[in-house]
Amino acid sequence: MPIQSGKYSWAPVAQGDEEAELRVVIPVEDTVKAKDCDISIGKKKLKAGVKGQEPIIDDAFFKARRRSDGGGGGQEQEDRCL
Repeated sequence: MPIQSGKYSWAPVAQGDEEAELRVVIPVEDTVKAKDCDISIGKKKLKAGVKGQEPIIDDAFFKARRRSDGGGGGQEQEDRCL
């Protein structure tokens, strides 16, 4: 299953002269905890959602990505999201 349109948003993250990063935001309910999340970031594929539900994103990248630390965390907003 590819992508569920309208259930997430994305935006590029400025990195100066380095390769661009991308931030994907998937809003979730207040009751969802980290252990409830099903997230897999591979070299050629991204899968994200809540365990026991259809993934919001389950699709291949248009080209292979370089490996990094995965970023994540560090959100400065109050909204709950993956």
